[in-house]
Amino acid sequence: MTTAQPSEATRNGSGSFALRLRAVIRHAGVRLANGYRLQVILFVALVVLSAVPVFLLATWVRTDALEKEVRLVTEKHLLLAKNLGGILERYVTDVKAVFRVAAYNGMEANEMDGIDGLLRSLNFCYVAIVGPGNKLDNYVLMPPEGHADFRLTAPLLDEFRGLLAAHPGETVISDLMILNEEPLFFVLRAFADGTIAIGALETTFLREVQQAIVFGERGHSMIVDAKGRVVAHPDKGWEAQAKDASKLSVVQKMMRGETGVATFYSPPMQADMIAGHTSVPGVGWGVMVPQPFSELEARVSNARNIAVGIALAGILASALIGWLLAKYLSAPIVAVARAASNLGAGGMHTRVSSPPRYSPRELRTLANSFNRMVDQLEEREARLRTARDEAEAANRAKTEFLANISH
Repeated sequence: MTTAQPSEATRNGSGSFALRLRAVIRHAGVRLANGYRLQVILFVALVVLSAVPVFLLATWVRTDALEKEVRLVTEKHLLLAKNLGGILERYVTDVKAVFRVAAYNGMEANEMDGIDGLLRSLNFCYVAIVGPGNKLDNYVLMPPEGHADFRLTAPLLDEFRGLLAAHPGETVISDLMILNEEPLFFVLRAFADGTIAIGALETTFLREVQQAIVFGERGHSMIVDAKGRVVAHPDKGWEAQAKDASKLSVVQKMMRGETGVATFYSPPMQADMIAGHTSVPGVGWGVMVPQPFSELEARVSNARNIAVGIALAGILASALIGWLLAKYLSAPIVAVARAASNLGAGGMHTRVSSPPRYSPRELRTLANSFNRMVDQLEEREARLRTARDEAEAANRAKTEFLANISH
């Protein structure tokens, strides 16, 4: 007796459909065997997408804070340099005016009450009158004992006369000189008969002004002469030897009479510096107020720490939200994938729970479509069973008929 069997395609219809569905879901991002799960992929993608703007924001906050600090320092240091330059300009004016009066009185051998005290207050250590033959005529202001052995040598006097010849009719202040191991400026005035007045000016006032400007850990001021040699500086060794700083870019700008803000590397500080700078009219002295960049960065460290904290908090929040959202989005797909596996294994009564109404429309459509597919498979399976039973019944009837005929 032969029994009618459903075709191979009919028997395997439900299994092949489930396999195709599984392949579609796998290509959509869900690896049912080896590989990354959709939840992990979504989580990583969401965290990366959220971390990028958070890091950009944190970087911008720090950069903006540093730029504001630089602008603030630029304005402050330039203002300090200009004020210091203004003080030195007034000092130079007073020095020239008082020296001119003292020189004329010395030429006429007049006594003037209080002139000695006024000259001392401006840091003159002596004022001498030298005749046309470079012979010392007299002192308007006697040198203190520490300078009693000082001699105006012929080469020095010739240098002074050359300087006066280049500025006829003016009171001239020389560049910084080191004499008897002491830094001095010389104030000079020429008269019609060839007599010259020479005043030795100490750098005491300039050093005091420089020492008064101190801020931060290493912020300071610096004064150089017209040739870029150090007059006043925190490094006393540089002061004592009148260190040549003319190779520094910022000093070269001051020597050109420029006013502004510049950055440079400071050898004694061993640090990159930002400085406001200007020059003193008439004498060409340079004044700058530098500060290490590292101190500016230290001041914005608080903003940097806040930015880093915000970035970390944002990333943690993004990670938590991303994990929950990825789990929420991938759960219906994972459920369909598992149901498809059960269906492929023969579990025809497998169903997927319908996602909540607030779920994305596509996920609800996927779950409903899967359930409808299973319903259709069950209906097809039922029709196949009915057809099989009818075929078996007809086969039995045929067998019985043939058996009766044979008898």
